[in-house]
Amino acid sequence: MITDPEGVTHDLAVLNKGTRGAVEFASTRRPGLYVLDGPGSHRIHFVVNTDRKESELEQLPLPKIHDVAKGMNASVVSSWAEYRSLDQQRRYGQEVWQFLLAALVALVFLELFLEQLFARRKR
Repeated sequence: MITDPEGVTHDLAVLNKGTRGAVEFASTRRPGLYVLDGPGSHRIHFVVNTDRKESELEQLPLPKIHDVAKGMNASVVSSWAEYRSLDQQRRYGQEVWQFLLAALVALVFLELFLEQLFARRKR
């Protein structure tokens, strides 16, 4: 069976060509992806005369770029700084070491304060 770009399936017969079998499908005038399902769940994909719009070098308008990115679960950035920030967030998440360092320093000073307070009471 072969499935054309419109999703229509066509039954094909396997022809003997010498010692091998062959399948012929002549209705490939429509551009797009064709999927050939052979015996034993063997699947072959092939493309015929792709649409010329894919070769246009014109840039998409910004709203269309955002729509395409949303469909692919991607993010659009417009500067190097935005890219670096997004990349940093994706790789390492949010940095918490600064908060932990500040808490540690605060605990050290609290310990010193309490130590001096208790030392005065013993005298």
